Amino acid sequence: MKKLLKRCTVISLFLAFISVNGYAVPVTLMLDVEAESSNPGTVWASVPIYTGIDWNTVYANPDTTYTWYLPMSEQFEIRANNHPEIVLATVTGINISVKADPIIEIGFAVAAGSLKTYFSFTSDVLSFAPMTNPDAFAYAYVVPNRGDTVIGNFEYGTKAYRAVYNGTGVFANLVGTATGPMQTYEETGWQQIPGTVSSIQSQWWFSLSANGLATGSASFEIVPEPATISLLAIGAIALLRKRK
Repeated sequence: MKKLLKRCTVISLFLAFISVNGYAVPVTLMLDVEAESSNPGTVWASVPIYTGIDWNTVYANPDTTYTWYLPMSEQFEIRANNHPEIVLATVTGINISVKADPIIEIGFAVAAGSLKTYFSFTSDVLSFAPMTNPDAFAYAYVVPNRGDTVIGNFEYGTKAYRAVYNGTGVFANLVGTATGPMQTYEETGWQQIPGTVSSIQSQWWFSLSANGLATGSASFEIVPEPATISLLAIGAIALLRKRK
């Protein structure tokens, strides 16, 4: 019987986040999966996916984007925690990109088991120096296989992706019901978030029809408001003049 994760996946991912000087702090993606059944909450699994990206490195190099992909050779089955004979889903691809500037991107490729299956991908919280009235942008798309259906669970069962700031603030809920093979895409455009923002997080939460296949990707980015950037530029010019 296959384990929840292939042993090779566990070993390689574990080795990936051992740093030269000790243990790193791996960027982690939390995956929760539940199969629809007559007794809700009984057929489920919760899997932390540890990437090869170290948060220490991300914060030490704020202008660099770090990306991690699940190797194709390490795709894995997810079996129910309390019913290991049941294959809830198969994860065939995952990618995550982070930048301390800040940006979070999450992509996935999944296959549902023999029952309608609910997937939830939740990123780590990316914290940064507080920004006042920053501008933000988010997009998301999902592509089910022909005849398969993805239904979002956010916003009363209408949206599949959520961009979150400051722990509980919702910047956007994106991408509604999608039926393959058509791609469903939605974006916010650049919008201002009023007030102070010091963290962001990305979340996917959707159902996939039985035996269905789907891929998707989403990104959430925040930048200082233009007025703040102008003030920083003026300050830098003034500092350079003083040094002359």
